[in-house]
Amino acid sequence: MTLHNKKSNIAALYFNRKIFHGILAVFLLTIFVYIYFVVQIVFNIVERKDVENEMKFSQSRIAQMELVYFDSSKSINLESALLQGLKEPTKVGYTTRKTTARNDLKSNDSIKDRLVLN
Repeated sequence: MTLHNKKSNIAALYFNRKIFHGILAVFLLTIFVYIYFVVQIVFNIVERKDVENEMKFSQSRIAQMELVYFDSSKSINLESALLQGLKEPTKVGYTTRKTTARNDLKSNDSIKDRLVLN
């Protein structure tokens, strides 16, 4: 073997070693990314189950409160209100506000007429 062949063999081994280390690094990075995503999926599943349980608990509490409300609303009448100190209003006031919807009967009638004619 000549000196030139030894240098080319050493360069080839060094190049092959760099390629091997690069492939190994990409492979290890891929494994770590895979493990990260699997762990995130598991944590998200557990968190979703916890949220579902909290929602069921909240819905149950709301249903119980609705039952209490309906039971108590049956017992409210004019006599019980007067016993609690409530009085009939002497001056009644109403409030109004502007609406953003258009309430034009003429335009509604013309739309209905066009629909009937067609």
